[in-house]
Amino acid sequence: MPTFENPSNGHKESYDSQISVIWAILFGFFYFMFIGQWLHAILYIVIIIATAVVFAPLLLIVVPATWIIYGFLAPVILRRWYLRNGWREIEEGVAAPLTDGRPWWAQNAAPLPDTRDCPYCAEPIKRAAKLCKHCGHSV
Repeated sequence: MPTFENPSNGHKESYDSQISVIWAILFGFFYFMFIGQWLHAILYIVIIIATAVVFAPLLLIVVPATWIIYGFLAPVILRRWYLRNGWREIEEGVAAPLTDGRPWWAQNAAPLPDTRDCPYCAEPIKRAAKLCKHCGHSV
């Protein structure tokens, strides 16, 4: 499921690609209106009318085919809209980097055997250290 983040305020939105295809095929014009894609809602109607006029004898085949083709383009339309408006795509399963560089599962882990906590600032330092590299106190 694609997820996008607005860099200006950190708001995240995601959509399901398969569901957007189904909604676009079933509701077409109304789906694009609902998600705020007015240009594509109007293009959808224009394409349906144009194909109905040009392929009048094959109307029962061409119009549903157009609905289906445009429906399968819905995820591409949404993705391009987010990227064009400055949103960043967030990859699934990739955690945001943490400030101290350790993975999330090691954040609350006990210090390594060759380290100890500084008695003044509680940051991990090497056992053999005479001076804390974080606060500068001698230990």
